[in-house]
Amino acid sequence: VIILMALVTVNSFGRNSFRQCLRTYVASYSGYLNKRDQNDEMPVFQYVGKHRKPHGKVFVWGFTYTGALGIPSFVVPNNFLCCLWVWLHFVGLQFQRPDQTPSPVPLPLRNPQETRVLQVSCGRAHSLVLTDSEGVFSFGNNAYGQCGRKIVEDEVYSGSHVFHNIEGFDSRVCCGQDHSLFLTEQGSVFSCGWGADGQTGLGHHNKAACPVPVGGDLTGVQVQQVATFGDCSLAVSKDGQLFGWGNSEYLQLASVTESTQ
Repeated sequence: VIILMALVTVNSFGRNSFRQCLRTYVASYSGYLNKRDQNDEMPVFQYVGKHRKPHGKVFVWGFTYTGALGIPSFVVPNNFLCCLWVWLHFVGLQFQRPDQTPSPVPLPLRNPQETRVLQVSCGRAHSLVLTDSEGVFSFGNNAYGQCGRKIVEDEVYSGSHVFHNIEGFDSRVCCGQDHSLFLTEQGSVFSCGWGADGQTGLGHHNKAACPVPVGGDLTGVQVQQVATFGDCSLAVSKDGQLFGWGNSEYLQLASVTESTQ
């Protein structure tokens, strides 16, 4: 904080003084990072801007190689001082990420000032973001169609950073390991992605590259909540019935069988 306050008067220092101040900051910040490495603290949320509380922004952290956390970007500040500090801060983190701080995801929204994020869900290597007026955005690994878009053979997800917009789903989204569930306001459940263990509930064990209505015992049932983890999926109907499908090798569906449901 003291270093930041010193930079406020950078315009009155001149170039030489500014460079000296900058070197002092970098040295101090390097010491700070080393200290954080030693302490091995939990992730810290960081937001820089005019408003103390960010609105309508998604912050992410974790493994980014497949693109599951979107496109990394700098926090856009409101003045030169913040820009300088955030830029220096991020240069160190972009390659090393010693303090594991999250960064904002620039969703390709049509109306970014009005649209709000309602829910986020993360799978093994893909993510879903539900908005209040622009549907669902998916990004990350799509090798099995779990992002709800066409599978591209040999796609390099760490470089493509594809955001896919899925319209028509406005209630809830859930990511399994490599599959996705979508719930509509009308109570219909859709799924896509890897189905080798029956986790998509589509009556086959193939991949599905776009959201398809879940059938079987859920046909005609109005669902109020869905959940999935790993390769097992659950749904609760509006009249209180519980439905489950997918992998049950650890009896997670409470059935004494290792068969796919």
